[in-house]
Amino acid sequence: MAEVPPMSSNLFCTSCGYKLAPDDRFCPECGAARPVSVTPAAPLVSQSSTPPPPSPPPGYPPATSFGSPAAPVMAGTMGMQLSPAAGEPGVLQFDVAYPEHLSRWKIFVKWLLVLPHVVVLAVLGVVLMLTTIVAFFAILIAGRYPYGLWTFGLGVLRWSANIAAYATDLQRDEYPPFSLDAGAYPGVRFDMEYPPRLSRGLVLIKWWLLLIPSAFVLYFLQIALSVVLFLAFFAILFTGRFPRGMFGFTTGVARWNYRLSAYALLLTDKYPPFSLD
Repeated sequence: MAEVPPMSSNLFCTSCGYKLAPDDRFCPECGAARPVSVTPAAPLVSQSSTPPPPSPPPGYPPATSFGSPAAPVMAGTMGMQLSPAAGEPGVLQFDVAYPEHLSRWKIFVKWLLVLPHVVVLAVLGVVLMLTTIVAFFAILIAGRYPYGLWTFGLGVLRWSANIAAYATDLQRDEYPPFSLDAGAYPGVRFDMEYPPRLSRGLVLIKWWLLLIPSAFVLYFLQIALSVVLFLAFFAILFTGRFPRGMFGFTTGVARWNYRLSAYALLLTDKYPPFSLD
């Protein structure tokens, strides 16, 4: 027998409209069967076949030092940081790239191959003396080194550095170019930003008095360098390599020398530091 659904106290006969009692199975007025009460159906819950995406773990995305989400790393950057394009005005930047291998036989003839450069540099050295005298009075009067003359002086110093790295210091095997330009010799970096103003007072004493302490120390460094280069000559001859520690010392002494030379030639007011770095 079918189960009778639960009775409601607010049910009326569908035939005559008589209000039925909770226990009435038939309408007392017209005898019609008690209507079945309908329970509202529960709302359907939509079920998707695709599960919802997982929530991110705590602390994601990571925050930068400024508290904002970190930006994505672009492909191909490899986390590299670019070095500054230029240094402080008046500070000489000098460095020599370390070669993994050097020729064993070139060390015997580099002094000969470099003779054409020596001739050209001798002429340029005379011209540099004249332009330095002109620059001396320009700085004394106007407080500025004429840019064209300054570029020429730095170029001559750069040329001599390229020759030294090739011939006397045995650091590079590539033949240096006949050029005053920066970057012309890929293995050597030699550059300085033009100082817009120079001291009128320092120009009177820095080229002969102030450089004495630094030159005194450099003198003993040059003696040590001659011993290092003597040993490096045989190291290259037998192994084809310039020992890295000796190479760094050679570059440091050269850097000290060129910074002192730039100071003596009035190209900068930055006193050369007592350092090989």
